[in-house]
Amino acid sequence: MEAGIMENDNGNDSIYQIIREINDLLQKLEDTIRAAGINTPEENINLKEKIRLPSNYIRKVEHFEKVYLLHLFKDKELSKNIAYSIQYTDFLNYILSRTTLGKNALSIGSIFRKYATISVTSIIEAYLVGICEFVADACGSCKNINNCIPNGKVVNKDLHRLLRDIKEKKEMAKFKEALEIVNKIAPIDQNLYDILEKLREMRNHIHIQYFDKVKVSGAQIVRTKDFSKTEFRYPIQEYNEAIVALKSLPKVFQNVIDRLAKCSEKVNSLG
Repeated sequence: MEAGIMENDNGNDSIYQIIREINDLLQKLEDTIRAAGINTPEENINLKEKIRLPSNYIRKVEHFEKVYLLHLFKDKELSKNIAYSIQYTDFLNYILSRTTLGKNALSIGSIFRKYATISVTSIIEAYLVGICEFVADACGSCKNINNCIPNGKVVNKDLHRLLRDIKEKKEMAKFKEALEIVNKIAPIDQNLYDILEKLREMRNHIHIQYFDKVKVSGAQIVRTKDFSKTEFRYPIQEYNEAIVALKSLPKVFQNVIDRLAKCSEKVNSLG
């Protein structure tokens, strides 16, 4: 499953010696390119030989399809996109754990971690939407839907109507709607729910500057800058939180499957 970035140092002298050698070689490569008259990064160079990622770190797509139960998604194109995107998190983990971009002190690292966390959050959204489509396909037109899913409001929308519209491809659940639908069918652990909601709000603040509500002697609207000298943002711990939340989603999906399987009409159709 997906692991976050270790926050404790657990290397050894042999590992650090190799890292120092790699650092020296990378610097030597850039010095050699510049000595050849290429003014990087204003100019760049196309090389036949490239620096390769090591073998066996980035796992195969089939691994994620199995672990995340993606074979149960009716939309096979969505399931493939999710699998490839989760595979991409292996690359993010590699960069953050092997380079200084994982260190909280660097400003460029903060920006990289911001977009890495947003990428993971986008995968979480797609996965939750996929669960909703699974539910809609099984229950959207069922006459006995109340036996499994009591009706109610989901972000001011009628839940049963929304599931029918999703089944008929008239609607696609948004992040907040998908989260609430899943939570109504099979309640999500409160801590995980809070993390998912926090990630959703963080993803909505993708812009470099935005208006936000703060409470200073009452609610006020203020313009917020993404980075400032007085506030540290996007620590590695936040990225780790997103990875752990992503890792938790197969269990959430299985809980939904188990809940719907209690309906005798659907037992044979839930894979």
